[in-house]
Amino acid sequence: MPKRYTNACSARGAQMGRATTIAPRDTKVKLHLERVRLTQQGYDPGGAYWGNCEPLYTFYDDDCTVDDYTRARGREQAKNIIMQKYPNARFYR
Repeated sequence: MPKRYTNACSARGAQMGRATTIAPRDTKVKLHLERVRLTQQGYDPGGAYWGNCEPLYTFYDDDCTVDDYTRARGREQAKNIIMQKYPNARFYR
């Protein structure tokens, strides 16, 4: 289930980042974890600006209880960062 990126551009320019949805720390969730492909200029597929530093990852569940982003050098580091926020989280393969 790939994430859909809504258009983040308007006549006033691109928005910086995207809104997130978080849940209580003890929530049991099964999360999708995807690397967000950014352009060379640092924009996501919908046009939101993130800049270019470490790779950007998005994580979300099927019910939109959790929908957030994190920066990490790789997938395993992203999982570790997410597990600090949600110790009861599991991940789809």
